Amino acid sequence: MRPATLLCSLMLFVTLAVFARTANHDFINFDDTIYVTANPGKPGDATVTLVYFIYENGFRNFKMGLASAASWILFLIVAVVTILYFRTQKRWVHCQ
Repeated sequence: MRPATLLCSLMLFVTLAVFARTANHDFINFDDTIYVTANPGKPGDATVTLVYFIYENGFRNFKMGLASAASWILFLIVAVVTILYFRTQKRWVHCQ
């Protein structure tokens, strides 16, 4: 067999194997995401995200100070992650 034919056959086999697994939903579970987003905070505020916490305290409970403080904490988390991302970007391999 020519190398191109062998490569195409291998790629076709891998594609069909992945498609067969996803067609049967063997390893994908969609219910968890739907449950978490449809029932925020259940059970007992265990699944409340920081963004939902800010929304709930700021606009539903009218605790603007708490929502503002949580927003600053979220900003600082995003800023630190962004700075780390840009600092480590210099070590990446660039093919030119």
